[in-house]
Amino acid sequence: AGGSLEQCQRNAGAVSQVNKNNFEKLVERGGRQARIERRTAKTMPLHSSLGNKSKTLSQKKK
Repeated sequence: AGGSLEQCQRNAGAVSQVNKNNFEKLVERGGRQARIERRTAKTMPLHSSLGNKSKTLSQKKK
């Protein structure tokens, strides 16, 4: 029975480490996603402005 308990403890330790690693990756991805969302929010007004200017120029050429 002692060997079985030791095996369970090793398995629990391994699972705990995997969970810790997964959580760290999740936090890292969340940070990257937040940065991407901020950059997107900053560029959207520029994108809209460029689209309007392009449309205006296209209409002037006609």
